[in-house]
Amino acid sequence: MYEKQSSGEPLGHNYGEWKVVKQATYDNAGQKERVCSRNENHIDTEVIPQLERQFGQLTVVYFDIDAEKYIGVTDAQDVAVGSKIDAYQYGKVPEGYTYVDHKGPEGDIMPAGKATLTVYCRKDITEDPKPKFHNLQIVYYDSETGEKIVDGDLHDHIAAGEPIGPEQYKKGIPKGYEYVSHKGLDDGDKMPAADTDLLVYCRKKDEPKPENPTTHTLTIQYWDDETGKELQGKEEQLVKPGADIRNEVHAEKTPQGYYWVRTEGPETMPEGNAVLNAYYLKYRTVTIHYLEKGSGKEVAEKKEVLVKKGDSVSVDSPEVEGYTPDQIKVEFNDLTADAEATVWYTPSLVQTHYEYTVRWLNKDTGEEIRESEVRSIEAGKDIRIDADSDKTVEGYTFCPDESDVFVPANKVAANGNTELKLVFTKNSDPVVEKTVTVTWRNYDGTLLHQRENVKPEEVPGAEQYTALSGNQDPTKAEDASYTYAFSGWSRSEDEEGNVTYTAQYTGTPRPVTPPIFIVTPSTPTPTPTPEPDEDIDDDPDVPLGPGPEEPDPDEDIDEPDVPLGPGPVEPDPDEDIDEPDVPLGPGPVEPDPDEDIDEPDVPLGPGPEEPDPDEDIDEPDVPLGPGPEEPAPKPEEDIPDSDVPMADVPKTGDSSKLWLTLALLSAAGLAIMGAVRKKEGENA
Repeated sequence: MYEKQSSGEPLGHNYGEWKVVKQATYDNAGQKERVCSRNENHIDTEVIPQLERQFGQLTVVYFDIDAEKYIGVTDAQDVAVGSKIDAYQYGKVPEGYTYVDHKGPEGDIMPAGKATLTVYCRKDITEDPKPKFHNLQIVYYDSETGEKIVDGDLHDHIAAGEPIGPEQYKKGIPKGYEYVSHKGLDDGDKMPAADTDLLVYCRKKDEPKPENPTTHTLTIQYWDDETGKELQGKEEQLVKPGADIRNEVHAEKTPQGYYWVRTEGPETMPEGNAVLNAYYLKYRTVTIHYLEKGSGKEVAEKKEVLVKKGDSVSVDSPEVEGYTPDQIKVEFNDLTADAEATVWYTPSLVQTHYEYTVRWLNKDTGEEIRESEVRSIEAGKDIRIDADSDKTVEGYTFCPDESDVFVPANKVAANGNTELKLVFTKNSDPVVEKTVTVTWRNYDGTLLHQRENVKPEEVPGAEQYTALSGNQDPTKAEDASYTYAFSGWSRSEDEEGNVTYTAQYTGTPRPVTPPIFIVTPSTPTPTPTPEPDEDIDDDPDVPLGPGPEEPDPDEDIDEPDVPLGPGPVEPDPDEDIDEPDVPLGPGPVEPDPDEDIDEPDVPLGPGPEEPDPDEDIDEPDVPLGPGPEEPAPKPEEDIPDSDVPMADVPKTGDSSKLWLTLALLSAAGLAIMGAVRKKEGENA
């Protein structure tokens, strides 16, 4: 019954949601329909377009496994993505070669994009190989008792495949016996490619030959070739000698659930009892359940498929009206054990997009290094992970061979269980190697040599300065008081481990040797005439002659500020220095009493210049030695060096005049000092 509007006009159709009644495939179009809620007889239908196949590029490469080289390659061919790669693609081996094996995409399923299939071949043998020779041992047995009679001839160097005839095995039959049968050779009594025993059965001639041949017992046993377990009870039959017994193992005798593999035993019944051992392998059972998702109820009868060990199987999922399976087919490769699978069926709804999950994982720990993402893919589309942003995680390196970057459309689960794992390895932290700086400096801080980026365990010793820098030991310039000699290095190290070597020196005082004046009685020394205002006491301590006399040991002379020689250190002004501790230069050198001195050859010159009695003399400014900066007073007359005998003095160029000047200056200083002290004594 239809509802009517107030105007009396019919309401029209009210269609519900579309439902897929036939799935579209690569070969056929599908169909969907919707039903009017007001009249279920009004059905609207629509065609679902046939699925469009996608093709990948497959290149086949042929490889000679004996020569270990590539022998050919095909042009890239279009192969449907998700289809099985079979002999049609790789069976066209080059002429003169035979197919051996192949290796390519996983499961021989064509992936999207480009793929390479390597086919391994072996070159056909065009020439007969040289035969290999083996040993043939003939052994003779009593056919009635089964006991060995004798070992016959040993025939060696028999080529594989060479016929073995009666002329070889009958000629050695023991005396009194006659030939009955033999075994040990296969393929028409031809020599096998191995050392072989040929068993020849004989009977005694003196025994009458029975009219009917004697029968013997043939025992057949059945074994599991994998476990070694006996499968069923053995069978026994009476068989005449010479009868073909291999055919006794019939297919109907195969144990249930097994298939025959091989049989061990003689081909024909010997003169005596015999045993045949038949070996079988158990079929692997693949069980597939077809259940409704959610309720778990069975929507189609389960399938059980028997598969031989090591074989592969592919089972198409049945079409169930009103349902969509999550797998179009179930495949197992290289089966070694029973297998079971479940195909889940979802009530058919128009599902335009499927969800899938992308996860980023640390290869070593399995931990997520980036938050997983749930994404959506249009139904019927392949999932591809191509974006560089998906393959980049800071501090990690992408592992493409261990990652899921592609899922074909027919493998995308409609329930969102499809998961792609992108695998990464963590990058190693850079190792920063600690280094230090090694520096050599002179005493005043001057840089002599420096080495940077030195490992702490490889810091050179100070003594390696010359070898590392190419320079000689450092030097320190002499001064007025000292000369310096390099004595080694001192070492210091800062908090960061940097090492500094500083040059060290040993100071040696400069030697000062005053001249020696020798006075003889025959050459009187003139006495200078004092100025009218000068009060000069004939003080025996102040010699005005050719040289100073020895100082009075009882005289207290406090002259801390007046250096009396080239001493390196100024005396402490607060220190009380007794006169014997104050050197007035190196002092005169005592003449050698044994030295022959020619007195007339020693001129004494005019003597020192008389001091001015009105001149104010500041004692600290009067050096008593060769002061470092003050110029010595020029004597009134130069005395030739050759006329003045002097003590041994280190010479640097022509220094005789310098030493004579210094000696006269010292004498003048002593005279002035004596006068000053005498005046101070009178004032006191």
